[in-house]
Amino acid sequence: MGHGTAVAGSAAAMSNNYIGVSGVSWQNTVMPLLVVNSSGSATYYDMANAIMYAADRGVRIISLSLAGTSSSSTLQNAVNYAWNKGAVIFAAAGNSSTNTPYYPAACSNVVAVSATASDDSRASFSNFGSWVDISAPGVSILTTSNGGGYSYVSGTSFSSPIAAGLGALVISANPALTNSQVVDIIKKSADDLGAAGFDPYFGFGRINVYKSVLAAFNSVPAPDVTPPTASITSPAGGSTVIGSVTVNVTAADNTGVSRVELYVNGALKATDSAGPFGLLWNTSGLYPGYYNLTVRAYDAAGNTGQSATVTVNVSNANSQDTVKPAITIISPQNNTYVSKRVRIKAAASDNVGYIVKGV
Repeated sequence: MGHGTAVAGSAAAMSNNYIGVSGVSWQNTVMPLLVVNSSGSATYYDMANAIMYAADRGVRIISLSLAGTSSSSTLQNAVNYAWNKGAVIFAAAGNSSTNTPYYPAACSNVVAVSATASDDSRASFSNFGSWVDISAPGVSILTTSNGGGYSYVSGTSFSSPIAAGLGALVISANPALTNSQVVDIIKKSADDLGAAGFDPYFGFGRINVYKSVLAAFNSVPAPDVTPPTASITSPAGGSTVIGSVTVNVTAADNTGVSRVELYVNGALKATDSAGPFGLLWNTSGLYPGYYNLTVRAYDAAGNTGQSATVTVNVSNANSQDTVKPAITIISPQNNTYVSKRVRIKAAASDNVGYIVKGV
């Protein structure tokens, strides 16, 4: 029949090779799925299976160039399944010049595409109605032919893949966009035709590839390179601390602080991930003296900010070491007879270390 070949060429025929035609989305791959029988008819059941099959394999753009006048819960459930997996579904509005809803185009979560002529008028054959979302060229489209070569075709069957090709370009420009954002960009970037605003013949307008892709690029957020700021609000520099101390920190960032860390003399001592930030530092057992405190703040992008150093004096009442070392004589053993010079071997231990002295 060649219908699928012409549809695929409209969406994604190779470009920049000086041969034949170019598809709208000329570097995106196509997953062709056959749902029609030898007479060109398809069941909603087969269409639904194809939609879910594509969605399960990560396909983000689905184009359906076939239509029926009956609604179908099976078809709608399949569309919802693909939509919930992040796919954008485009479908031909149909070629009967009627406002009767055609499916799957009239399903919820489907972009219904009507056809325009070269002068931006509605193609005489194109269906229309409040269920139409956008329009795209659909008259005398030069595309690929089955068995080789090229031919002119007309119908909303080719408007849908042209719009779908734009959807693929939008995602290529900004892969982070959700399916609803892709649809929103295409609608808002369309050229308004017919009555001002939305109308049943062109929907939100005829697609504009340049404006849509530009909008997709402009939707890319600038990378966050701004480091957080951090400062120690207490204890104050030069103050004396004892026991357990709460080091209070003020931290701020343009996108939010994910965590702060307390360092004492360069060693990590505490972490806090929820403001207001207060980090507990236990000074018990530390030798009296001055200690340098700094904090580092992090944001979700991995940017780091560090505070100024605050020096405090640790002066615990129990900071003096009052624990005596333990010593054991290993040799000579108890009650052993010795004479003249004897080497005495001993083992010693202490809670913080010791200095060996001998007599």
